[in-house]
Amino acid sequence: MSKLKEYRAIEQQLNAHIERLEALSKEERFLDELVFERKLRALLKRYSLEKSDLMKFLSSPFGLSEKRISEPRTYDGRTQHNSEDQEGMRVEHQPG
Repeated sequence: MSKLKEYRAIEQQLNAHIERLEALSKEERFLDELVFERKLRALLKRYSLEKSDLMKFLSSPFGLSEKRISEPRTYDGRTQHNSEDQEGMRVEHQPG
């Protein structure tokens, strides 16, 4: 392939990419994502964090990776303290 043909082929690909880039920059969803990314980067910078720190947090058990539903607590009894002598006394739960 001659250099001129190679140049023309690359030029044609470049023009196609430029058209796609212009079309993408007018899409509402893309603009929303761009605004979100800017805000997220500003927030990360504010707290001196990197993108990798955020990814580690999101993949940790404390992140958004899975929602945990705890089982309801059961209270079998409690300890009451006598204010006069600070002695604890266990009080059992009396069912209904």
